[in-house]
Amino acid sequence: MRGSDYSELKAFVTIVEQGSFTRASVQLNIKPSTLSQILRQLEKRLGVRLLNRTTRSLSLTEPGAALLAKLKPAMQAMDEAVSETTSRSGKVAGMLRVHTSRIAAELYLQPFSLSFTGPGPISCWS
Repeated sequence: MRGSDYSELKAFVTIVEQGSFTRASVQLNIKPSTLSQILRQLEKRLGVRLLNRTTRSLSLTEPGAALLAKLKPAMQAMDEAVSETTSRSGKVAGMLRVHTSRIAAELYLQPFSLSFTGPGPISCWS
């Protein structure tokens, strides 16, 4: 899938979730006219009308409802995967091995290690 395909599908889902082009355009940080054009491109590419739209309302067509039912869980899963990945950035993990004398370890490293390891990882001294 090309990036533009994903953008079109994301725009479609956002329009439906927000219930209007104006609110969806605010959430996506693009102009309503651009969003309308993106939806037209998606409908042209798929060869079906996804939304019935008037100046005051939006409603899903049957193909639009079927597409939304498949897309929404997939988009949520992708958003969660990205969130989980970015939440892990900046966290240091792994083993730190320091070779030093026992006295230096007890006097200098062990007190410092409590703030370094925090509540999560297990520290092992040998």
